[in-house]
Amino acid sequence: MQVLSFPSSVPEIYTVLRFSQYTRKNPHEIPTELNTAMLRLPLPYDIVDEYGMTVNADNLGTTGFLVDGAISSGRSLSQMFESGEISESFMRALSSVGTISRSILERDFNGLVSAAGAAIPSAAQLQSAGEIAAASPFLGALAPQLQDAIRSQLGIVRNPQTTLMFEGVNLKSFTFQWKVAPRNLAESNDIHAIFRLLKQRMHPAKKYSGYVLDYPDIVQLSFKSKSSVDLGRLPVVRSAFITGLQIDHMGSQTPAFFKNYDPVSMQFPMTLQEIRVRTREDF
Repeated sequence: MQVLSFPSSVPEIYTVLRFSQYTRKNPHEIPTELNTAMLRLPLPYDIVDEYGMTVNADNLGTTGFLVDGAISSGRSLSQMFESGEISESFMRALSSVGTISRSILERDFNGLVSAAGAAIPSAAQLQSAGEIAAASPFLGALAPQLQDAIRSQLGIVRNPQTTLMFEGVNLKSFTFQWKVAPRNLAESNDIHAIFRLLKQRMHPAKKYSGYVLDYPDIVQLSFKSKSSVDLGRLPVVRSAFITGLQIDHMGSQTPAFFKNYDPVSMQFPMTLQEIRVRTREDF
């Protein structure tokens, strides 16, 4: 296993990156990780531990809202009607949607007017806030132009019943940035060897004469103490891929070089993304 470190003297607290090769001889075997390299670096500038979820706003609509409420309470729409939570006008409008749609397709305007009359409550009925919902299924079934006309006449708009839907957990992503200033040519050589190793391990290898690409190495990042102090409150990057690496060979504002024209100051941000989501059981 290749081992590289910078600086040459071990600091009190430092960063360890362990690289391993993802191997799976056949689909029936459990994948294994074979250690390939280890890096020791100083602490990065920032150590930010970020979490995120994937959610999406969705419109249930009036019918979906009531069905959701019925499911949540363990009751049917009929039971909600019997208890007075939804009105007779709404139930009549719900049953009229199919008739309205069929009348529009068949150009049966007499049937459309009749169904509309059954679905839309009177102005007196609309005085009650609970009755306003009765027009909503009818509005959703009509063409946009007819919807606009009815909304204008009734002075109402359909409540989309917007809610937030949970879709999943984001894969954790970390961005660390290091600034390194080698003190001599030997440490400068060490830094360039580390850069070469990072670039090698984050890229895939060719297999079978280049017909397929092997996976890049998986990396685990943690923070260690020379005096073995517990650093458990600092984040740990579990199995991850290096998804981004930038190397600024002019890390200082004023260009400066060694005799062989190696830069005396460099900085490099690196982004890692874990390959598995975290759940409540991980904390």
